[in-house]
Amino acid sequence: MNVTQGKYLRYILFAILGLAIIHFITSSSLPIPKASDLGLSYPKSGQQAVSSPAGEDKAPAPPVTPPSTPLQPPTQQSPKQDAPNPVTPNPPTGNAAGPGYEKVNATFVTLARNSDLWEIAKSIRQVEDRFNKNYHYDWVFLNDAEFSDEFKKFTSRLVSGKTHYGLIPKEHWSYPSWIDQNKAAETRRVMKQKEIIYGDSESYRHMCRYESGFFFRHELMMQYDYYWRVEPSIEYFCDIHIDPFKFMKDNNKKYSFVISLPEYPGTIETLWKSTRKFIEQYPEHIAKDNNLEFISADGGKTYNNCHFVSYMHLTRCCDLAAPC
Repeated sequence: MNVTQGKYLRYILFAILGLAIIHFITSSSLPIPKASDLGLSYPKSGQQAVSSPAGEDKAPAPPVTPPSTPLQPPTQQSPKQDAPNPVTPNPPTGNAAGPGYEKVNATFVTLARNSDLWEIAKSIRQVEDRFNKNYHYDWVFLNDAEFSDEFKKFTSRLVSGKTHYGLIPKEHWSYPSWIDQNKAAETRRVMKQKEIIYGDSESYRHMCRYESGFFFRHELMMQYDYYWRVEPSIEYFCDIHIDPFKFMKDNNKKYSFVISLPEYPGTIETLWKSTRKFIEQYPEHIAKDNNLEFISADGGKTYNNCHFVSYMHLTRCCDLAAPC
């Protein structure tokens, strides 16, 4: 028998074996279970299919009352769910600016550098989307250097009110003539060694001095009655449905703030000593219903280091510029 004949013989044997297996399966004497043996009854129109253990007879299921409203096919949901828009659900009522609305003589104010452009742009977008798109208050930008054309172009496009750009006078952003700069430099060196926050920063001190005593005296600020301070990179997480400027004016409020926190004691070693000296020297400027208990637990002998976080506050300008 040659190789070719052997190959054909194997094919014939495999075919016979396959036919034998198929015949055995189809002619098997094993009983094929019926649906009734399995306890299954197929539903007719108006009936539900029910199942029960094998061998038990069950009464047919009662007719199902069709729903009063037709069933709707399920809606296909998007695999990616967008985060909800962080806005309050109700539209502004009452104080929403519109025709005839009398705005307060007020402005936003920001102390910024040209390098802060994109961070302040985020802040402007937040304020405009949450509040100022309805009121169109002005915005004053102040800098110890000239603002670039790029800074002016982008910020003016974002603000819905008028924008003003001011240069801080050098005498307001430097040392007073009576300050010993050698002593000041030594103090910064010591504070750096003690790891006090902003301990060695000269520009931070100029900024704090300007924010404390001069920015409201800038010629651009003198034309307004109220201001709202805005810092770069701030966020508002819901719409503002009232006009805070109008609320302060109508209720004779002078100052509003968001939060108060303990200050770093190492940064204000002489603050309370200077405050007590002012109180003793000018008692006529101390209100009888003052809030001393908010900052002192012993009638003013010591200071609890509580301070207003001024990164977001509203103030009546005339009170800051008072002669006292």
